[in-house]
Amino acid sequence: MLSLRALSVTVLCSLIFARPLLAQEKKVQVVSTLPTLKALTAEVGGNRVDVIALARGDQDPHFVTPTPVLMQKTRQADLLVQVGFSLELWADQVANGSGNPKIFRGTPGRIIASNGISALEVPAVLSREFGDIHPQGNPHVWLDPLLAKAQAGNIAEALKSFDPGGATYYESRKNDFFR
Repeated sequence: MLSLRALSVTVLCSLIFARPLLAQEKKVQVVSTLPTLKALTAEVGGNRVDVIALARGDQDPHFVTPTPVLMQKTRQADLLVQVGFSLELWADQVANGSGNPKIFRGTPGRIIASNGISALEVPAVLSREFGDIHPQGNPHVWLDPLLAKAQAGNIAEALKSFDPGGATYYESRKNDFFR
């Protein structure tokens, strides 16, 4: 009888103390619009995140088709990372079609990597006669290695807000990236 009681107490204690460890193992699910943002997120997030990119490297990021497959990929996302500057106009359709309110525009789960980056080449006149036009300025900030720090910083801040238990980890990885 004593050994059965001891076994029961041991199992109960194991379950109680293992539960927080299991909860900590859940990784932040991140979806990025572009492979470069996926790489930045993986660099800052390390082993605390699972990250995928919606667009392929060989696709024009202006014209990704919002398919049901992309919507499915975002259904379980905790965070959605995009460049901003109206580059990925398709991202709203994907997020809204996913039915995942955590990543809708204007929510904390929607990360605009270009926040704080000054727009370049903002057109004085908006006219189709000039060809491809970016009304908010040149959105191709993800191509500039010097601006990668600002984007990684925005991603790190969002990860720290979503996962406060990993804040020190994300800050450390961001600082390592900055070196």
